[in-house]
Amino acid sequence: MSTLSLYIDKSVVEIFVQNGEKVFTERFYTDEAPTIKIDGKNLLGQLTTYQLETH
Repeated sequence: MSTLSLYIDKSVVEIFVQNGEKVFTERFYTDEAPTIKIDGKNLLGQLTTYQLETH
């Protein structure tokens, strides 16, 4: 089974494919909180989300 993990905070998104075999990091700048939209048509498996602590 393939795995995809996304971690997003105020200005960074990190994407881990297959538990870190491939890793992508991107910076972004916005005045609004980031949001995620996933097209579920081709999504097979399980989706779990976690709210990170804010400081």
